[in-house]
Amino acid sequence: MGVEIKGLVAVLDPPIQVGPVFGNIEVWTKWTTEALHLEGLRTATIRKTRRLRKFDLSGPSIREIRLGPNELPVVNPEVLPSEGCNVELTCVRIDLVATRWITLGCEAFGTLHSVESNLRRTVKDFANAAPALARAAAKSYPAFLRDVFP
Repeated sequence: MGVEIKGLVAVLDPPIQVGPVFGNIEVWTKWTTEALHLEGLRTATIRKTRRLRKFDLSGPSIREIRLGPNELPVVNPEVLPSEGCNVELTCVRIDLVATRWITLGCEAFGTLHSVESNLRRTVKDFANAAPALARAAAKSYPAFLRDVFP
């Protein structure tokens, strides 16, 4: 079984602020490796249940893609947009901690030159329907885990 490594590439300015949605725009990359082993390190089981919405931004207007239970498009499951954004609401439970958290995340995709615009367009489109969030809670998933396990 491989280990997934995520690395922060850049934090873009200015931060996003549309209605109740705010936070830094971060560019991340990830690698999977078989060479790294976690034996002997402190680990925790994280259980996530998420609701995912996928938006196609390849045209002039944003179009939501209807997803099935497998999170693939209901129509043409083999065809995914090259430009877009995923918006997910996730319930996170960590076995070593009694608390559960609800997270809202946006993950834009496309070319390196289009991901920031894709993120800003998507957030602008749905922000007014988003729940109010506590400003102190705006952070990346790795920063959240670092705070839970200092």
